[in-house]
Amino acid sequence: MLNSVCCIIDVDGFDIRNYDEYGQYTTEFLVRELGYIRVDPNYHYIPKSYRFDLRQKVNPARCPPKVRQTLNYQSRNVIGLTVLPRPDERDAIDYDCLKKVLQDIYDFCRRTDVNVVAYKGGDKERKLLESLNILCVDLQGFGCPSYQDLVRTRKVYSELQDCGYHTEFRGNSLIHCPKAEVTAYRDWFMMNYKRFR
Repeated sequence: MLNSVCCIIDVDGFDIRNYDEYGQYTTEFLVRELGYIRVDPNYHYIPKSYRFDLRQKVNPARCPPKVRQTLNYQSRNVIGLTVLPRPDERDAIDYDCLKKVLQDIYDFCRRTDVNVVAYKGGDKERKLLESLNILCVDLQGFGCPSYQDLVRTRKVYSELQDCGYHTEFRGNSLIHCPKAEVTAYRDWFMMNYKRFR
């Protein structure tokens, strides 16, 4: 199945708790950034990422204190992006366009002989791709290490660039930007896909 991969995607976002009038809640994952890179053994493509404006989905000022606290924690310590776009982030896309953007990425990357989108771990990407009936495969099932391990063990040969909108993390934390992560996963893929033919 790896020989049918046309691109690799990664998403980052926020888990939002939606409470009903009885105090029960459901959790919804809102994509804040989507990164992708086209995969072709004959070319070295540049990664790209899109950031989404969550204003139409969540207003942090109106969230209960616990939800606000969780959003702030995720922003500072996990994602590195603010919940809502910063003033200099003029290219943020309306959240309603998420599925159209993903479909456009797929249409751009697929070719007659390759039509599978790869992702690494988790079910957020899988659920999003399946909602559009896009064939997908988890690289983790083929032994792809975590992003941190790829960087730590120097198995990434490309320069990793983030989108430029991630805030600084405390200490020496590795920035988890989908744009950088898809590059690392592509490097692993290019070194390993022939083993799984």
